[in-house]
Amino acid sequence: MINLGFGYFCAQTKFQNQLISFLEKIHFKYGRIQGIFKDYRSGMGQNPSMYPIPELDSIFDFFTRIRLLPHIDFAFISRDTVFSRNTGHPRLIRFFLNHFKQRYGKEALSSWRFEYSMPVNDSGKPLLDSEEYADNCAVIGNIIKDILPDAPVGYFASSPLFPRDFSIKILQKISGLSPAPDYLSIHLFPYEIIEKDGTWQPMLSSDQNFFNNYVREFKELCRQNGLGNLPVFVTHLQNEYGKETWLNDSAFMAPFLFKTYTGLYTQAENISYCAFSDLICESGGSNPYFFGGSGAISQHGVKKSSYFALFMLSRTPDKIFYSSDNCFITSKDDRSCQILMHNYVHYSAAHCLDSRHPYPADQVSAQLEPGSPLEFILDFSQWPPGYYRLQKFCLGPKKGSALEEYLRMNIRDSMLPIELDYLQRCSDLDICVQYIDIGSTTVLRQSVAPSKICVYVLNILPSKSS
Repeated sequence: MINLGFGYFCAQTKFQNQLISFLEKIHFKYGRIQGIFKDYRSGMGQNPSMYPIPELDSIFDFFTRIRLLPHIDFAFISRDTVFSRNTGHPRLIRFFLNHFKQRYGKEALSSWRFEYSMPVNDSGKPLLDSEEYADNCAVIGNIIKDILPDAPVGYFASSPLFPRDFSIKILQKISGLSPAPDYLSIHLFPYEIIEKDGTWQPMLSSDQNFFNNYVREFKELCRQNGLGNLPVFVTHLQNEYGKETWLNDSAFMAPFLFKTYTGLYTQAENISYCAFSDLICESGGSNPYFFGGSGAISQHGVKKSSYFALFMLSRTPDKIFYSSDNCFITSKDDRSCQILMHNYVHYSAAHCLDSRHPYPADQVSAQLEPGSPLEFILDFSQWPPGYYRLQKFCLGPKKGSALEEYLRMNIRDSMLPIELDYLQRCSDLDICVQYIDIGSTTVLRQSVAPSKICVYVLNILPSKSS
């Protein structure tokens, strides 16, 4: 699943063109949408037919054409925060579901997924108390199940931006709801909540295994509250947020996503990156090409390091036969394998203490620990012998990172079309192909520099002549 932002983005031509190109290379089954109803104050709370239903028809017809199933989060009925506290206007939700049930059929609509997550303010703090939120879950859940009994419905239950006690209260309330949810959703940010000056404030976690530990603790809380059998979906995964958070544009994001996805694959049923494109992110600063947006591609369509990490992860089979902190090996059969290596470098202590302090784009590495190269020794003594085609994909600060290449170009005004085209071509994985004999004594060595990823894809060939 991939996050597509608020619903009104989905009707924009540029958004749709970028999404089509994105899905041609990286297949996702579901696209998650918030605030599907457009911001019409005059229609809020009045006749549902006043909403732009033809525009919604065009959005979901587009989804049908590109074979992307909607995952609808009803938490934000409107992007306008004036309306974020309400239950999503039950009458409007019922009208919405019945309309599309009639348009696409009950069976097709039952394959959509639905969620109700906690409405939050701009700083990520909850707008509802646990009891009011649980009441909203019950109302919306009953509406959906009444119209679509087989459609999966999930409720948000936790985020590192919430105090632990608050998440426990949410779980306690959810455990008593009827109908029970089909899954629980959580949102992941790399922040811990600390008490400062009598208020709770987020601070970047110095624990590089923070996500793993957080999800593990959350699942234990679920078990303690009788919800341990429910699958956990990470419906929003994000690096740090704020103005000009250049790490989001940099090579850092590739090992960040490798480490996060491979670390959580046994703990979460589904992990959804926060944004497919910077088109759905709030821009800021004077740079028209990069602004620290959390999208996998820029507003101008330049693929960022996060794009290539998702691209490689999307091609890994489900069969996993080795996993460590920095290496992950998958295979679909005994004739091929994929070896994913990364050298993740965590935030520096100084950056954790003051991540809101602005820094220039060319100082990304200064926000991270120094790091050192990792040496991987790959022993193939237990692998079927034969003649193999080895593809090697690499990306790091010195090759493939869009932000680092843009800085190297030293452009201080608008890019010319040829310059933008060059940047798009240079922001790519470094690829090389080798042909090797693998036997019982074969050992391959690979050095991976800090903030770099390297992927080996091996496929056996019938013979050397092929």
